[in-house]
Amino acid sequence: MMSENKKSSGVEWIGDIPDNWTINRIGQIYSERREKVSDEDYPPLSVTMQGVIPQLSNVAKSNAHDDRKLVKKGDFVINSRSDRRGSCGIAPRDGSVSLINTVLNPREVMNPQYYNWLFHTSIFAEEYYKWGHGIVNDLWTTNWSDMKNIVIPEPPLTEQEKIAKFLEASCTEIDSLIKCTKSSIEEYKKQKQALITDIVLHGLMKKEEKDSGIEWIGSVSVDSLITRVGRLCFVTKLAGFEFTKDMAENINTDEGVPIVRAQNVKMGRFINEISEFIPLEVSQKLNRCALDKKCILITFIGAGIGEVALFSETQRYHLAPNVAKIVVNEDAKAIITEEFLLYYLMSYAGQEEVNRIKKATAQPSLSMETIRSIKIVVPKTIEEQNEIVNFLNKKCADIDNVIKKKELFVAELEKYRRIFIYEYVTGKREV
Repeated sequence: MMSENKKSSGVEWIGDIPDNWTINRIGQIYSERREKVSDEDYPPLSVTMQGVIPQLSNVAKSNAHDDRKLVKKGDFVINSRSDRRGSCGIAPRDGSVSLINTVLNPREVMNPQYYNWLFHTSIFAEEYYKWGHGIVNDLWTTNWSDMKNIVIPEPPLTEQEKIAKFLEASCTEIDSLIKCTKSSIEEYKKQKQALITDIVLHGLMKKEEKDSGIEWIGSVSVDSLITRVGRLCFVTKLAGFEFTKDMAENINTDEGVPIVRAQNVKMGRFINEISEFIPLEVSQKLNRCALDKKCILITFIGAGIGEVALFSETQRYHLAPNVAKIVVNEDAKAIITEEFLLYYLMSYAGQEEVNRIKKATAQPSLSMETIRSIKIVVPKTIEEQNEIVNFLNKKCADIDNVIKKKELFVAELEKYRRIFIYEYVTGKREV
């Protein structure tokens, strides 16, 4: 229900609030806890977008055990850095956090969960980081000296309690629906990969089979060729020093040769929405890493290692240092097509080998040599490969359409959730 009898808060991001609400500065509601402690005395906690939790095992740990901040149960903790936007929450226990976090202790009787909901809104996060300082936008820091001056709404205590309880119940339902939909998306992705794996290894017409001798591949059609990427393809990347010297200083956002980064390569899909460019003359200096003919793109470092996509654009593009290209050799075009190779690399067999390779390195990555070493199973004729590709194109398109609809539904739910929370914590709607 929309709240009536409202007044202006005088604060742009808050807007109108109910007549019986007030506004206050954070520093009048919370005080800062600054005591330094050791994580050997107080268990280390991590401040995440999901709240304050026991320290994650994959977090980089410091040897400076005494260089921590004390957190008491019920304190509100927020990460001061802009690259950790939305990382905050109420401490469920006593512990310690890194110095980059701001620890807040309630000054007065309040419902902490109401403020937890408020501080988790994306619009508060934007306001919070507006008060930050720094040289690089992504590393801006909002210190307590600035944070304490941010104005926030302050409903009566009884309304804080009602809003917190209502949002907990309502968002649990929304979150459950989001979780179920995301789970369904993952199931469709697994079905798609299972389909691709079955067809690329066994073909459309099931034939006599042989043991590949490779654990993660198993049996394959008896007339299939088992080989490696490097025997049929040329694999290359842009050397890091070349990027630094010849590209980095010339990147712009307006015109030139589009730069393909890892985010443009999603499993089976090349996303040609590019926001960075380099001048043609710079790209020509690094011609071996230009994209100007059909090839496979593969990410070899970063979070999405092993993502692959087919590049078949007519316009010239250029590789960034985290994407490699796989080009079928001229004398191998009678043996394998780029389209079939793409599907093979998307299959469980292709991705399992990628996972094994990256796990064998101290810092997960693929080298050009390890990409060349990836084992592939190739049907005997180009005609059979084309039949497989045509079949998978249709079947995968049907699955992708279902996935896309579900992803749009999730995006709508998440947007609705953000607006829903904001309207209740600022009094636009009343419980």
